[in-house]
Amino acid sequence: MFHATHRILSLVFVFTVAAAGFTAQVRAGQAPPPPQIIGGGAKILINFADQQQSKFVLTGSLQTPSGQMLAGKMVTVSLGGVQRNYTLSPEGEGVATPDLFHLRDTGNGYSFIVSTLDNSLANAFQSFGLINADSSAVSVPPIPASITFNGIMYTASLGGSYYAHANGTGKAFLGVIQPPKDPFAVIMHIATLAASPNPSQANQVVTISGSTSLKNFTGTVVGNLHFGDASKPIHADGATFVEMLKKGITHTYTADGVYVARVSLIGGDEIADTRLFVIVGNNWVVNSQNGAVGRLVKTPGGGVTLQVGVGNVPGAMTAQTNFKDMNGNAAGRPPVPPPPGGQMGLAPTNTFVMPGVYVAEAMALDGNGKPLGKLRKTIGIGLADLGMSTVQGDGTQLAVRDTTTDSTITLTSMSGKFLFASTSADSVIFIGKITLPAGFTPKSATGNDITIAMGNVSDTVHLDSKNKLTLPTSLGYITKFLLTVPKLPNGVATGSEVAKVYMRMNTTGLILKGFDSEGISVSLRSDETGQTSVARFVQVEMLVGGQSYSSLVQVGYTTTSGSDFGVISGRTQK
Repeated sequence: MFHATHRILSLVFVFTVAAAGFTAQVRAGQAPPPPQIIGGGAKILINFADQQQSKFVLTGSLQTPSGQMLAGKMVTVSLGGVQRNYTLSPEGEGVATPDLFHLRDTGNGYSFIVSTLDNSLANAFQSFGLINADSSAVSVPPIPASITFNGIMYTASLGGSYYAHANGTGKAFLGVIQPPKDPFAVIMHIATLAASPNPSQANQVVTISGSTSLKNFTGTVVGNLHFGDASKPIHADGATFVEMLKKGITHTYTADGVYVARVSLIGGDEIADTRLFVIVGNNWVVNSQNGAVGRLVKTPGGGVTLQVGVGNVPGAMTAQTNFKDMNGNAAGRPPVPPPPGGQMGLAPTNTFVMPGVYVAEAMALDGNGKPLGKLRKTIGIGLADLGMSTVQGDGTQLAVRDTTTDSTITLTSMSGKFLFASTSADSVIFIGKITLPAGFTPKSATGNDITIAMGNVSDTVHLDSKNKLTLPTSLGYITKFLLTVPKLPNGVATGSEVAKVYMRMNTTGLILKGFDSEGISVSLRSDETGQTSVARFVQVEMLVGGQSYSSLVQVGYTTTSGSDFGVISGRTQK
């Protein structure tokens, strides 16, 4: 009898798969691993004092055929579970998003960069060791990153190191992004960035210029300028881009709105990027600190609608708005009695029945009603807005309602100083020009009352029969006011004469009274760290002889290194 030993031979087929820059072995019956993000790097900044300013930047490359049509394609990006979805423009930019996202054709694939604000980062990355405690070079375990493009998910696991000051800022450097020698040292990669004119008008040429530095960058550096209107962005090698931005890059916006222009510098181990708000058209306002936007629409009979935009405020879903007079009391006649706290929604309305200078105060809210950021819009209501006739200084009513007078305040200069660590008074000075309303009598026997607002802070001054300021003013905020008028026929304005205006507001707490929503605060945005001057917008409003005047002034804002005070400065834009 023949006996045989039967051996079972297990055959394991091993395939070598090369994809997206790596080689892996795949067993038969198993799905190949997802392709990798090449050269992936990330920088996470968590602001524990103001989580609205927390952000992350993620960059890398994808091995995929170049030359693709990008318009309308969907991209999903994730870092540590924090996810963003983007629809692409023909140039590869994210459309209708406050984030910076760009997918760029490199000729042999695509590189990408995403920079996004997110107020949930402290919670999202706590499990990875990014905590609110003093930390130095703490090892960060691999954080999963992914980008899905053309239905294919590219992945990376990005480990690195973490540095933090308790109750201040935490910074993580992951993947190819290495920490500098001093992670908290302020390196001014982008020292200044501004647009002129700003505000501008549709189809007007705008010049964006700034001062940038490639110090401490390694490898090939690329500079980018995204205009925020889905037009083709500017890309250049680092050195060329620095010179281009220094000379000024021109662009024409074709529609009214508030646009978020972005400058970014990307090197082998460093990323620097910042935002710049560009306003096109009239009646817009933006809080440059939190990104909330508003547009005022007037209707006959004193009606107003404030169109509120919260898309730039991380986590915001809606807003709650109150309309106030110069004393902070509820003003106007809303269509229905508002609930406690104000009107809900992104298009609150009101009707004013008396001329004056008012303020709409909107608070951006998340889905749970948590306040996330404030926006204020100063509202000047003149006699013409109410369908009423203008009057002369002696009370005589004119036969024809004045609707032709230029209602713009022309800026000559604006300056101000805000004290953060002192009980002394803040001070703001405005110098400009207005076209006097027809029928205005500077030396009326009864004098003239003029209401003024700067940075949403209002006061009423009285000029006596000699056109001289009477002190104290209504609220005591204005300490000096001059209305210098030309010689007038019979002492009465015809509606064409230009007067010079000088006004000084000198009182404590101007930031909390209204300048905070102009972006004036102790700290700058996280993407503005290291800049020597940042752009802010200050609203100026006047009511003279029943005529409302307004101006939105772009100023440069700087703070001292010790955060003792801040300074604004602005002049006529050429």
